[in-house]
Amino acid sequence: MDAHIVNAACAQALSQPMQWGVDDCCKWVANIIQQATGKDLMEGIAPYGDRYEALQVIREYGGHGLHDAAIKMAALHGFPELRAPFSGDLFGLVPLKEEGFAIGLFFEGKWLCRNETGVTVLPPDHCLVAWRFM
Repeated sequence: MDAHIVNAACAQALSQPMQWGVDDCCKWVANIIQQATGKDLMEGIAPYGDRYEALQVIREYGGHGLHDAAIKMAALHGFPELRAPFSGDLFGLVPLKEEGFAIGLFFEGKWLCRNETGVTVLPPDHCLVAWRFM
C-alpha cells in the first residue's frame, strides 16, 4: 500500500476531531482503501451522523454488529478472511478498551484505528479477524 495515502490520513486525523459518518473508524479505513484500490468498503451502508446512528446503521447492514458488517463488507468485494499472524494490506476487527471494537488498518506491522482525537496504534496480534484488500 502507498505509504503516502496512510501518512496523509494519519496527519489529517491528528489535525482535526473525528466526525461520525465522515472519518470515524469505519469511514477512515474505507477512505484509505478506496484511495488505494478504488473499492468502496462502505458501499450499501446508509449515511449516519452520530454514534447512535452509526450503531443502528451497522446493525441494519450487518445483522448484529460491527463483526457481521465487516464480514459482509469483505464478502461484497471478495476480500479473503485471514487469521493471525497478519501481514500485508489488511483491514480488521480490532478490540478497544472503551469503545468495544473498531475497524482498523494494518500498516507497517501495526494496527491503526481512528479515534475521536487521532489514531490509536496497536500491536500486530491485537486483532480478532482481518481481510486482505490488495
